[in-house]
Amino acid sequence: MESVIEMSSCDHATNVQTELPMYLPRPGSAKSQDATHILARTFREMFTRDFIAQETIENLITSRCVDNEYHEYYVAALQQIKEKHNRRLEEAAMLECHILQAQAQALSADEKEANRIACDLRDYPELSIPPARSHFRSCIDSELLKKHDLISPEDFAVLRVPFVPPPKGDSEPHYLLDIKSKKKAKNVPETVHLHCVASDDVIYHRPSESEFDQSEHDTLVEQKSADYSNFHPSLLGKNLWKLQMSNDERLRYRAELGSLQDKVNHLKNHRFDPPGDLLIKKNRKRRKEVGIKPAPECLDNDLPVFIAEPSIVTFTDYKVGQVYEIKLVLKNVTTVMRPVRVIPPRTSYFSVGLGQFPADHGLIAPGLSCVYSVRFSPDSLCDFDDVLVVETQSCVSPLLVPLQGRRPVPILTVPEILNVGHCLVGGIKVGQFVVKNEGGPGRFCIMPASCWPSGNYMCNSCTSVVKIDPFEVKPSAFELSAGQMTILEVLFAPNTLDSFTEELVIVCDNCQVRRLIVTGEAREPCVELVSVEDYLSDYEIGEMADVTAQHLIRFPTLVPFVYLQETITVKNCIKVEIAYNWVIVRPHHVVRPQPEEDGSNCAAVIPTERVQDVESAFSIEPSSGVLPSEGTVQFTLTYAPPSAMEYNSVLHLVLQYFLRNSSDDDSDLRDSEMVASKSLMTSYVEPTLTEVTTLEIEVKGKCEPYQVFVEPCIMSIPGQILVATTLKKSFKMSNRSMASVMFTWMNVQTCAYILHVEPTCGEIMPCSEIPLELNITGSESGRMNCQIECQLSPVDEALQLHVMAEFKGPELVIAQPDVNFGLVQLGSCAQSALTLQNFSRITASWQIHEVGDACDVESEFSFCPASGEVKPLDSDVISITFQPKCCRSVKSVFEICSCDGCGFRCSVPVFAEVQKPSVCLNPNRLHICDAFKGAPVVQTVVLMNQTLFETPFKFCQVQGEHTDDFELTVEPSEGILQAKQILDVSISFKSDKMGEFSGLILPCSVDGTDRLLCLELSAVVRELSVSYSVSCDSEGNNRQYDSLAVDFGMDNTIGVTPKRFLFIKNNSGIKTSFKVECEYYQAPLMPTTPSEKLHQSGICTSHKKLLLAKTQNLADPFPKTDEQRHSDWRRSMLQSGKGAAFLICPLYGALEPFAEVMVEITGFSDMWGTYSDRLICSVDSLGSFYIPVCMTVSGCPLYFTMINPKSDQKPIFRFGTRVGSAPPVVRPARIMNTSPVDLRLDWQMYNVIPNDDKFLDLVVSFGDPFPLKDESGKEILEAQMNESEVLPLDQENSEQNEIKCPKVISLRLRCHEGITSPKPFEICPSQFSVPAYGSKTVEIVFSPETVDTCGDDAEEISCISYALGYMSLDIKDRCVENHLCRLHQYDVEHMRIDLVAAISRGLLTVQYEEDCDEPQYQVLASDLLSNSNKLLPLYTKVSRMTLCNWTNASLEFHLQTTVPFSIVDLGGKMRNSAKKLNRTDAILLKPQQNIQVSVAFLLTPDLLLVNSVGNESTESASEKILQFQRELLVEFTHHAVQKIPLCASLVLPSFELSQECVDFGTCFVGQRREIQVTLSNRTPSKSFWKCSEDNSDHNSSVGVFEIIPNSGRLDGQKSLTSDNFVIVSIFFTAQKAEDYETVYLFKGLLGEQLQRLTVKGLGSHDGRYEAFVNI
Repeated sequence: MESVIEMSSCDHATNVQTELPMYLPRPGSAKSQDATHILARTFREMFTRDFIAQETIENLITSRCVDNEYHEYYVAALQQIKEKHNRRLEEAAMLECHILQAQAQALSADEKEANRIACDLRDYPELSIPPARSHFRSCIDSELLKKHDLISPEDFAVLRVPFVPPPKGDSEPHYLLDIKSKKKAKNVPETVHLHCVASDDVIYHRPSESEFDQSEHDTLVEQKSADYSNFHPSLLGKNLWKLQMSNDERLRYRAELGSLQDKVNHLKNHRFDPPGDLLIKKNRKRRKEVGIKPAPECLDNDLPVFIAEPSIVTFTDYKVGQVYEIKLVLKNVTTVMRPVRVIPPRTSYFSVGLGQFPADHGLIAPGLSCVYSVRFSPDSLCDFDDVLVVETQSCVSPLLVPLQGRRPVPILTVPEILNVGHCLVGGIKVGQFVVKNEGGPGRFCIMPASCWPSGNYMCNSCTSVVKIDPFEVKPSAFELSAGQMTILEVLFAPNTLDSFTEELVIVCDNCQVRRLIVTGEAREPCVELVSVEDYLSDYEIGEMADVTAQHLIRFPTLVPFVYLQETITVKNCIKVEIAYNWVIVRPHHVVRPQPEEDGSNCAAVIPTERVQDVESAFSIEPSSGVLPSEGTVQFTLTYAPPSAMEYNSVLHLVLQYFLRNSSDDDSDLRDSEMVASKSLMTSYVEPTLTEVTTLEIEVKGKCEPYQVFVEPCIMSIPGQILVATTLKKSFKMSNRSMASVMFTWMNVQTCAYILHVEPTCGEIMPCSEIPLELNITGSESGRMNCQIECQLSPVDEALQLHVMAEFKGPELVIAQPDVNFGLVQLGSCAQSALTLQNFSRITASWQIHEVGDACDVESEFSFCPASGEVKPLDSDVISITFQPKCCRSVKSVFEICSCDGCGFRCSVPVFAEVQKPSVCLNPNRLHICDAFKGAPVVQTVVLMNQTLFETPFKFCQVQGEHTDDFELTVEPSEGILQAKQILDVSISFKSDKMGEFSGLILPCSVDGTDRLLCLELSAVVRELSVSYSVSCDSEGNNRQYDSLAVDFGMDNTIGVTPKRFLFIKNNSGIKTSFKVECEYYQAPLMPTTPSEKLHQSGICTSHKKLLLAKTQNLADPFPKTDEQRHSDWRRSMLQSGKGAAFLICPLYGALEPFAEVMVEITGFSDMWGTYSDRLICSVDSLGSFYIPVCMTVSGCPLYFTMINPKSDQKPIFRFGTRVGSAPPVVRPARIMNTSPVDLRLDWQMYNVIPNDDKFLDLVVSFGDPFPLKDESGKEILEAQMNESEVLPLDQENSEQNEIKCPKVISLRLRCHEGITSPKPFEICPSQFSVPAYGSKTVEIVFSPETVDTCGDDAEEISCISYALGYMSLDIKDRCVENHLCRLHQYDVEHMRIDLVAAISRGLLTVQYEEDCDEPQYQVLASDLLSNSNKLLPLYTKVSRMTLCNWTNASLEFHLQTTVPFSIVDLGGKMRNSAKKLNRTDAILLKPQQNIQVSVAFLLTPDLLLVNSVGNESTESASEKILQFQRELLVEFTHHAVQKIPLCASLVLPSFELSQECVDFGTCFVGQRREIQVTLSNRTPSKSFWKCSEDNSDHNSSVGVFEIIPNSGRLDGQKSLTSDNFVIVSIFFTAQKAEDYETVYLFKGLLGEQLQRLTVKGLGSHDGRYEAFVNI
């Protein structure tokens, strides 16, 4: 029998994957209820990824577009997800609502149940209420929960029988209960007994399944709580008697009944018991089981006598040939002794031994047992079954003990296909597969499928290897226990390149079989270079290259001991792991041929053996390993040159694999079982290692030496360096190499100095530099000259830095800057101290002595100590004693130097003052220089006590000449001088006499001195002196002292108030007064401005405004603005009418002694001219001083009211765009005159010409350039004569002479801006006078010309002009002697106004209905055809256009056109729409209005002629088109003409025949033959044709030829489905045996070209020409 082994795949091992990091952090507190981190760890990105907001979904659904299919698909899927999400939310809400309702119902029912139980236990208040049954299960819909994959109550709660409360007790005696219960049991109906179980003492109620419903249970609870009298007799089945007994009574009665039964419940003598009695008490008390139906009572004959242990004898672990034994125990469970008989099993596999009894008589007492040995000897590993029969006396049925042999079935986990994979041809590959037994133990044998089935399959396992060429499997037989595993090895050794598949069989010792498939594929080694990271290169022409190298890697230039790595990727092209080894060899160079050379001529000899390059600068990692199957391996190629040179090597990738060797005696190996057990291979021994070079890569690289420099290379330290101090000097190292360099400085340390470089070591990056610092420390004085070395790595050479410096020894520092004994009284001594500090790190020895001029004399100073040593960083104190010998000021020097005299040397000054009491007067001579007549002068002298003693003093009377002419007062005159007091003494001098005082002595007596202090006095008394200066600013900068003049300059404009400042300085000490005024242009006496008046009035502006808010005073000037008030104030300054005025502030005042007063001079003007005047300055007793004043004013006092005269705006008059030949436009303009004189204006008009290349204008004037004219514009000649009579003849002024004798000819040059032209602008009148402080209104006229006269083709012409107004003055206003001079006409600034306008041609703007530049009329000639194929007299094609007037003027015009166009409508104004006009009446179109014009193309039959007048024909291969070019003329009333093009295209039809000649050949007489031709129309126009026969030149063929159809209509060729062709059938019926020929003419109605069709045929009576098929 063949069965299948239960096996599972060996690939069940799960891949252990590391847990992904959590997307959400754990909560910081252990008590946190946040479980999002658990959800994030469980659901990963499904929980943590971004969600799409509800608004985003709605927006996407709203904006969905059918143009984008992907967007449509995405939005549709998103909408489905949204609907699914909403549906799930609704289901969740429904479930939540249902659960809440169920919880509410269950809570209500639980409360009712708890209340009921509490009522039952009211007699036991000390007892707690037991937990009641929950009603939640009956209230919840479990099916609904399961439907939505939720946990239902059935999943965690087991259905239990509901608790039935015990019956309540009665007041009746307990001895009556048994009788009542029996009576009630008899009265219970039969249907009720189906649910009751009888017991010894009570009847228990067993509810049916319907009573488990919650509604019935609630009803039962309500019925129990109701009145018992209301019960129906049918409720007797509900054990009504239980409700009539209390709980405590029931317990007491049961206890009494139990004690009564225990008295008689004992073992009886077995002699009086029937033979079937058991050793078991009858009617023993059982625990109360509510709702459980007891098992029916067993009959005595069915009760067991013996009990077998074990009840089933089972053998589980057995082997073939072994005997197994199990003890069987038979126990007597009856009350009497029993004999026993065991009948042996029926099969030979089981056997029973002799029994072991408790006594010799073979009987088994009650409760005792006997033992039998059951043996089992299997002959196979299959299952065995048998029965052991046990018999005894008085036993109806024997005891059957089953005997079983059950061995666990082995289950192997091995794949069905053993895929060894790929192997090299001639190589060996071993595949290992894990075989695990997950079932029972077993032995297994492997054999080829061809050897199964076998009579004795174990004979195939005589060797340890199963060979199926080219596979070998080991082991051939194995044994596995439960849970054990073994390795199944499959050797694959192919000889050829192919795929191999063999079948094996695994046979178990229980004859179960499993078939396996062994597969493998043989391949040849193959690798390829996939990629090179950076430096893959090509050979250059003529470059030396390796003869066998396949690739070239060229490294960049490096420096020694620097490496560069390159990553190369090599791919194994086969699915076999191949061992590899990289070998670096020397190149075998050849010259690479040029591309145009033939490579065969340059073939080189390939060496068989290559020399390994052991000194190569290239290395590759990993150098050896295994190439994975069909995988790539990345190798790191390192280029590390050790020295500067060029390197070249070749990398060989050598693949290593084993090839087998055939054995000479295979039979001996197969017969040798020992050799087979030790070796895996049975037919192959000692495989040979084979190496194959599959990839050759040539590598090249260059190496350059390092370039490291020190800057500077020599370091010389200027000056001296203190010993034990460190000097830091900076220098730098630069690395100009391509690699970094490590450096290490070798510090120098000697007994005299220490050299240290920071940083001592480091790294310098390529092409960079690093700053370094040299620390120099000296320990001894002297010069240093040494070199410090720097070791470079990896460079062997060292750098040197030459250092030169000089050190000096330690120096002591004196803490005190000097030694000052201060004031020392003669005869006493003073002491002081001097501190020496040594800040160096060495000990300094010192000595001190006094140096100076008094060194030879015995010194007054003594030192303690006079010499010593100061330790490093320590100090010492020297005590100095001074004993003076005379009064003097001591200024000496103490010198401290080293003991050896060659070290440090320092000095400190010494001061002391030895005095006696002394007083001095400073100065001793006093000269009073600033003395003026009658003015006291006070001078100060200093009285100084030079001692520390108090000294009294007293001044005496002055001594000298003229003491009566002056008064001298000393304050204080006497007193006491304190120690070192300096007292200021005031000396007052006053004289009423002018002159010089000298030789005056003021003595002063001082106590304690032998002589008087004398003060020598002298004085010079002078009179009053004043000086003047002029400046442009109030601060007095750039004052003018010489050639005084108040010059306001030449750049003053009208209305500007320039200021100048006059400074009057009192150079004496005498107080006086001054007065300043103008001689001619004196301003009125209004020295204060309105704002100053307001301030002086003491009235607050804000308060004034409040008053005005209450009662408004129209006469109050303050409601005016500040600018208006200042304007009125300036106007009042010029009320004299002279054109200018000078305001002086202040006019007069007091001049204090040595004081300076500033006088402000403000100039006012309202007329141009040069104004001259004089300032009269008067000072008391000094007379008047005259200062000239000059002010030149320029500007124009005239302005137009349209602009602000104070702004920089220029008057511009813009007339806009006007239509040519329109009426003139007049603009009034008002000119204001702010000057006090009448001004005459003469206007000249200029036009600006674009691109004018003229720069200057020469103006020639004869006589007066602007003479006075009358109203008609003629010059008045009497004007000059009157002027000459008015002027006096004796004037000497040159300007007046010029006026008297005017110039005859004057030439002037001016900048060219335009040319003089009276059109199109004009000012009327051109000459007029503007009165003083008045105004004049003029008119500016713009007369637009026609555009044609302007000579320009533009639609609009810009007119840019300007007008210049020249001002003329009367003679009396031009000159005032010594005070005024005014120029006029060309010599002064003129007025200018700019005039801008535009002249338009007045053309209309045309707008078409179609989007085109001109109206297009596309007409077909077939439009003249009617439905009945007749020509219409007229066809009209209408096109509409809109004429718009976008100009600012009304336009009047006529419209005119020519045939074949006509005007059919004018904006609906033509009443008869059928009326057609070629010229319209005058049309008036107002500005910004339009009119719609309909122009029709009239198509008539006459236009179909190609040679019509004015037509242009265009012919192509398929159609003929007539072009009609006309114009719609717009004739304006201002003689302008506008042309609107009109274009019409008329398409003419044409048709053609598929062939021009039809020849029927020879036909049988009387037989009708047919040939078809095609008549087609290739034009878009329809055509109507007719066919007629032309017999003018041919024989009569009446009745011989026939054509069908002979007329018809052809549609235009507009699409592929158009009906634009017709098939014409031509029939030929020969009447005689002769030739027939005719011509058919095809004509059209629309001028189509005539088509001719020639038809030929020959009649014959020969029967061979009779046609059976007409084709």
